[in-house]
Amino acid sequence: MAEFLVDRFWQTEHFVFLREGMQAPREVLLRMTRREMTFYCTQHEVWLYDDHMSGLLGVDGPESENPLAQLICAGQVGWDVLHLPTHDRRLLLARNRRIAQIHAVNWHRKYTEKAYHISQLAVARQAKGTGVCRALIQPVLDRAKEQGVDVVLETFTQDNVALYEHFGFVLTETHTSPQMPYAEYCMIYHSGSPRAKT
Repeated sequence: MAEFLVDRFWQTEHFVFLREGMQAPREVLLRMTRREMTFYCTQHEVWLYDDHMSGLLGVDGPESENPLAQLICAGQVGWDVLHLPTHDRRLLLARNRRIAQIHAVNWHRKYTEKAYHISQLAVARQAKGTGVCRALIQPVLDRAKEQGVDVVLETFTQDNVALYEHFGFVLTETHTSPQMPYAEYCMIYHSGSPRAKT
């Protein structure tokens, strides 16, 4: 899974920003992604489209927040980072501090009380336009409707906004920083759940 995600996101704004100037960028991103996916697979749901890895979707349920587990994962990722070459470790840590300026984990709580959170969506380049994206997203939207909860997601890729709008998501917030070469786009799919008071 980590290899698929790194290959798929290698040219995205986010990965280009993370890897720029690194001595061993693929090793760094693979190590980071493997650790995150190990945590993710034990704490959340990961759906694969087929055996050929045409698509992957990571989703958190409305009751799946576990701060202790997130802290443990952060510690494990931190341990892996300690074993990176010094130059790459310093770059990664500095860039993650800059990313934190635009990435607001709980932004959606202003708008909805409970929500599914799509945290990863990757479709293989050769599978674009074949319905893989719909096959991964639609079951989450259907489940959310049945339960009367919303679905939220964030993307660092502006071109993805129109794709998600096609599925009924609404661009709700855009987070920017002069320190960042891209923005974070925060979107909600409203399924009729009660809104949080603002």
